[in-house]
Amino acid sequence: MVELDHISDIIYLALPLTTETSNMINARFLANCKSTVTIINTSRGGIVNEQDLYDFLLAHPQAKYYADVRSDEPLITSSIQRLMTLDNFLLTPHMAALTTQAMQSMHHFALE
Repeated sequence: MVELDHISDIIYLALPLTTETSNMINARFLANCKSTVTIINTSRGGIVNEQDLYDFLLAHPQAKYYADVRSDEPLITSSIQRLMTLDNFLLTPHMAALTTQAMQSMHHFALE
């Protein structure tokens, strides 16, 4: 992975959840980020360590995290509930599955 976390204003996560990417965004990674970084995650929740993220966002109120995914979907865990108390955290419903193509694919597999 390219080490741009210390200079990036915005980090957009678009990668699969693998053994290499699991908890990739953790305390060590976040310690190297700008205190004003914006992280956008629309890929997989397990890429981000939610406890480390909470600690970082709490300590850096100008940083932001926007997500369409979370680690324990579809459950709302205590870690997500804590994150949702922060003004610099935004969670949307997992909208990626609401595309026309995804809906058609779900319909196709449901009929098989």
